[in-house]
Amino acid sequence: MYISKLFIVLYPFFIFFFLAQEVGIRQKKEFDSIFYDVAVRISALDMTRAEKVADSLYRGSKTEIQKVKSLMLLADLLEKQGRRNEAIEYALKAEELASANLNYQWMARVYGFLATQYRIVGLADHGKTYLQKSVAISDKFTDESSYDSYMGIIFQEKAYYAIGEKKYGESIELLKHANIFFESQKDASYRDLSLGINSEMLGRSFLFLRQYDSAKYYYDESLNLLAKSGVLNSQWEGIVYHGKGLISLESKEYDVANLYLIKSLKIAESTQYAALLELVYRDLSRYYGEIRDVENYAIYHKKYVAAKDDNLKAVKSVANSEFNRFVEKQRGGFSFVYIIISGIAILFVGSVLYLLIVKRNPSKVKQIKGQKVVVKDLVVSENESLKQSTNESMDRFMPEETEKTIIDMLQEFENSNEFTDAGLTLTELSAKFKINPKYLSWVINKHKKKDFNNYINQLRISYIIEKMKNDPAYLHYKISYLSSECGFSSHSKFAAIFKKETGFTPSSFIKKLPK
Repeated sequence: MYISKLFIVLYPFFIFFFLAQEVGIRQKKEFDSIFYDVAVRISALDMTRAEKVADSLYRGSKTEIQKVKSLMLLADLLEKQGRRNEAIEYALKAEELASANLNYQWMARVYGFLATQYRIVGLADHGKTYLQKSVAISDKFTDESSYDSYMGIIFQEKAYYAIGEKKYGESIELLKHANIFFESQKDASYRDLSLGINSEMLGRSFLFLRQYDSAKYYYDESLNLLAKSGVLNSQWEGIVYHGKGLISLESKEYDVANLYLIKSLKIAESTQYAALLELVYRDLSRYYGEIRDVENYAIYHKKYVAAKDDNLKAVKSVANSEFNRFVEKQRGGFSFVYIIISGIAILFVGSVLYLLIVKRNPSKVKQIKGQKVVVKDLVVSENESLKQSTNESMDRFMPEETEKTIIDMLQEFENSNEFTDAGLTLTELSAKFKINPKYLSWVINKHKKKDFNNYINQLRISYIIEKMKNDPAYLHYKISYLSSECGFSSHSKFAAIFKKETGFTPSSFIKKLPK
């Protein structure tokens, strides 16, 4: 399903929150004026320049809170470029400064930003921990307007988690709760911007439900509100245009789809918004594939694969960094974990010595708890028990319910044609299913009688064969197009797998099909 990854696109609104309010109160102050200009105007026109100005803002900060603001501005700009690991590093520095100064509003904002980033990279539990910290600290807000605004943001972030878990009805209810808080804001620009972003999310939720009329309504409402707020050519606008393009693509309204996707592409490229670029490249390649424009399909498919790889590397980088940070924390003292490891090591050495003694005298009789036990018989008995236990564990590699769930997810996966994604890996599909890769591999081996790669290859070949049988146009396409269409990275690999699965080369197979 082509809309399955749309939920990852998110501008970290936790940064913008309070920004509009603070600027409204202290517009004349030079720092806040530059801060706002970078966050809203410059970042939409020239991301490189925005980053340089934000860095200068940090270096020229005269107070600790100005440093916090600058760090979070840099984190926001880096996040939009897909440099998520650097963004998190800046946010963690900001967290230290905000906590040291007991600035609860900025502590809450930093927690919210981190909750968002960890959600996007798949560390949901880590993200929810920060979200809970953010909710808890918001109770310390003394300004009622700030509290209402922030609670609206909290409901938005919860809606993102619901979308990620495919609970679209729940996300819609959460977003309606968020609207109640946003509508109470006195600052018109901030209120319109907040409601505009919320409407985009409502449109997205209805898009997932395939309720296209409702999705169109909220997308149009979002564009109107964003225009009223004065924030033009922003990443939010780009996300809306992408959603409208996707609706048109699903409805086979190709001219309209192209119009919206190109609008989204221009904004994504100008803002260097990595997550949106990946989605737009993907859907433009789909668009050109469906209108039989082979040349442009190849161009945008290549861009999509490259953007996806870059974003995946960024996600892996965050996961590795989080592991390294965890390890560093453990080095602070002789933890309980080390004691356990030492105990295991001692037991291991003792077991080896024991086995050596047994080996030298296998029939030796020992007294254990007042009973005579023949060591040789005991060893044989233990081996049989171990063998039996191993067989049982193989039979029960996972709970039966989990196994059935994975089978159902695989069936849905096969129906969605997502296996035509050239960059698909076992790790990525496991992450999508939110299961251990070993579980997925085991179920595929057991029920599909193939390893992961052969399973995917068979699905791809079956897919392209059905296309050739049902659509005569496919019989006239170049082999390189057919290979890209079903997810192979090269012509030669496609030809080899095709012959392995069918016994014919692609060209020979096409000749045998009725014209």
